[in-house]
Amino acid sequence: MPELSETMRKTVWTAAHETPAVELRARFGPMDAYDSGISGLDALLTSPAVLDEFFRRRARLNPAAGNGTDEDRLRALAPAELADLVWRRLFLDRQPLSEATRIILTTLGLFGIDLSSRNLREVREQFDAIPLAERWERALRLANLETVLVSADVSATKREDGPVNRRSGFPLALSLSRLFREWREAAKKLRRLGFDVKSKIDNFSAMELRRFLAGEVECRKPVALSLDWPEEGELDGGDAVRLIREAVLPLCREGNLAFLLAPGPGGLRPPAFWAEVSDIRFLVFSGGRGDDWIPAPGMARARNVLPCGPDRPLSHPAGLAGFFASHLETFGSDFHACHSGAVLPEELAGSWAHLRWTLGKALLHRYEEVWRTGWRFSESEIGEDVKAILGGNAMAFLGLPIRRPGCSGLF
Repeated sequence: MPELSETMRKTVWTAAHETPAVELRARFGPMDAYDSGISGLDALLTSPAVLDEFFRRRARLNPAAGNGTDEDRLRALAPAELADLVWRRLFLDRQPLSEATRIILTTLGLFGIDLSSRNLREVREQFDAIPLAERWERALRLANLETVLVSADVSATKREDGPVNRRSGFPLALSLSRLFREWREAAKKLRRLGFDVKSKIDNFSAMELRRFLAGEVECRKPVALSLDWPEEGELDGGDAVRLIREAVLPLCREGNLAFLLAPGPGGLRPPAFWAEVSDIRFLVFSGGRGDDWIPAPGMARARNVLPCGPDRPLSHPAGLAGFFASHLETFGSDFHACHSGAVLPEELAGSWAHLRWTLGKALLHRYEEVWRTGWRFSESEIGEDVKAILGGNAMAFLGLPIRRPGCSGLF
């Protein structure tokens, strides 16, 4: 059978790299980062994924250092001091071959930073010389993002004035993850605010949580609620499901809000669940444990579920390749691909470059397989497929227009 022509191969590759995309699972809020100064090279070098690798290697090379006291001491260092240690251990002692370190190098390269000297002071000076607003605007441009769905935690404290999304210029997803994970403490705070919420879930707790969340939605104007399944939290699975069924989903229904969900092992996976709430739109993210990139049972048949991701644990080339292969196999172009997990705006540049490279290879392989059957498609049809995968499906599902905020929208 004839092979895909070089022109069509170039079309696939260009579409994967140049089609504007939508990020649904960024772990930062633009105003939060701006207010607290969480930015710059030191922040990149001390991000969670990099520190995980740093402490893992430190413990392996020096078992006596692999205790909690040593880690707490290092985490208490100033960011620049800890970044110096990370740079020496992960970038100088050995070559930076992991995905966490390679994303940093890709990001710095895209920003035009000279890495040839390997001198952290020189690299830091070059990177930090770029004004914060320009770095963020450039990161969005380099990642080629139309928009970012910002995540903000529900806070069981006195509400701040001004919805987060109006301040930042980005649409907002209101995250319930911390609330569920730290339920006992959250329940105490909610009681102080006048909500009759118990640490042990009862009929009133779900009703009162719903009343509290309704106020949060009214104040902060999100387009969606989100939850990472609290597998290590203070709620057991049954109580978490009860709060979702009795407090969260009715609120989604009333406010026409989508629900972003990272189910975790065994969380809200039964096929019957999606059918029970067919009037609510779910955007479901694949995790990174075992074969979790494989679609959950029933999801492929559910009209109200959009598969998304992969989530942070799978955001490396091997995990991305498995995710794209399984989702192209199951859903065709009816899923949403995003990096899912950048903790800093600058990180978007490198992480999306890696995602687009892996997506391009996966699409090229699949289009070649289809072409060999004798089926023919046009360049414009390829473009429409990629637009759907990188943002069109998600924005249609959320009911949002695609727009890119300018720099004034970030601050």
